[in-house]
Amino acid sequence: MIRVHPLRGIGLGLFKPYMPMYSDPGEKVVSLAHNMFIEVAAEMGVPALGVFILFLASCFFGLGRIRKLPSTPAMVKGAAGAMRAGVLGFSVASCFVSAEYQKTMWLGLAMVPCLILLSSYKPREVEHSQDDTLGLRTEIQPTDIRAKMQSTL
Repeated sequence: MIRVHPLRGIGLGLFKPYMPMYSDPGEKVVSLAHNMFIEVAAEMGVPALGVFILFLASCFFGLGRIRKLPSTPAMVKGAAGAMRAGVLGFSVASCFVSAEYQKTMWLGLAMVPCLILLSSYKPREVEHSQDDTLGLRTEIQPTDIRAKMQSTL
């Protein structure tokens, strides 16, 4: 399929129905590529495969950059590390399974730009009222919220 249609592929979602046409006569037809990268190249062409690989690589390396930024909050660094491991694991597993239509993969990859935004987030300073004993703070800790709730009860 890739050799016959290298630029545009056979069409999105058409690997399974077209597979019998590209197999040898009398051979048992396997309807899945069992390799996401081969299936992407067959369905959408080699240029689309290149864009897809670049997208996965940019997610992986972008998450690595987030972890190295000194201003990134610790929770965001941890999430970036976990997602980076997930992107790597998904990329390796994709060599053995066709999963380009899995919604969970796309949801996870859509969270990468969110983490990039969170890594550059700077808490703004909030001025409290005169009778507030906390004074000027950049963020409110959960213990502060609990103490305020208990004092109002």
